[in-house]
Amino acid sequence: MTLLEMSPLYAQSASALHQRITQLRAAERAQTDPLEARRIHSRIVCLQPLLREMRKNPRVIGVKNSSMPIQDIQMFRDEAGEECIIFNGPDEQLAGGLMVGAEGGIGGTYGVMPEVYMAIYDAVMRGNRKKAMELQNKANRIIYALCGCPRGSMLAAIKEVIRLREGITLGGVRAPMASLEPEDMEQIHLCVKLIDELVAEGGLG
Repeated sequence: MTLLEMSPLYAQSASALHQRITQLRAAERAQTDPLEARRIHSRIVCLQPLLREMRKNPRVIGVKNSSMPIQDIQMFRDEAGEECIIFNGPDEQLAGGLMVGAEGGIGGTYGVMPEVYMAIYDAVMRGNRKKAMELQNKANRIIYALCGCPRGSMLAAIKEVIRLREGITLGGVRAPMASLEPEDMEQIHLCVKLIDELVAEGGLG
């Protein structure tokens, strides 16, 4: 699937995306030339051809990598060059993403503990790998806790933690994400406790 096929024109219809992927897979199966079959396959699963096509648009100046391997960030950098802005996606690997070439990160849990993520960024920029990884590991354990509600979704947990820590009411979540239930509150308070303890430790600046 090319970046053109992921553009707003295609995004208007999920069925159009599904149909295009189905067509490419059928073309791959029908192809008798192994090299051509691999080329078609790369249009479905590989990220580098997508970035290459996207960069043909002069209005595109960067990309957010949401795949788990930080190797993709390094490959994006080789493909697009130093002028392309690359953001790390998975919160659990911000430190690693920055170390292999991301300029910054975009993450769903940043709002829960911005002090921690800023400290990770600063540690990497200063070349303090040990501090960066220590903070990343602690942040990850909090992320696991945010995912640990018996009933509610992680996003619902994030909103409630922000409400309790910052006094900002962000409302609930929409289906199909699960809303918090009373039995989730013990886990929510644990998340708040873990974040407050980490911030209180100091050394984030």
